[in-house]
Amino acid sequence: MSLTGIFKAIFNALFASVAGPIVATIRTEYAIAKVELQMKLRELRAGAVMLAVAAVFGFFAVALLLTAGTLGLATIMPGWAAALIVGGALLLWVLVFGIWGAVKISKNKDVYPHRAVENIKKALP
Repeated sequence: MSLTGIFKAIFNALFASVAGPIVATIRTEYAIAKVELQMKLRELRAGAVMLAVAAVFGFFAVALLLTAGTLGLATIMPGWAAALIVGGALLLWVLVFGIWGAVKISKNKDVYPHRAVENIKKALP
């Protein structure tokens, strides 16, 4: 074996011993970042579904409240009061799902994997 071959083998062994842990850390943090992004996207999807549910309930609540108003103006009877109570209950559900969905989206709108990137920065010399 030549002197160049020996130096090459030593250099490769030294480089592998220095770079090996860094490469392993980067691979691990990449996998963690991938899982973190999947979790955030799942929460964003759940928030969007809840906002869609709130929109559907909102549509029906407005339709029911319009019907209640029409019945109340047309003839004053206890039926319109019941329709107003049901419409108010639907609006309450709209508020619950709307706020819940908005909170989920606001908590997860930053899809940047902060923890994984910080760990990679710490691992690099």
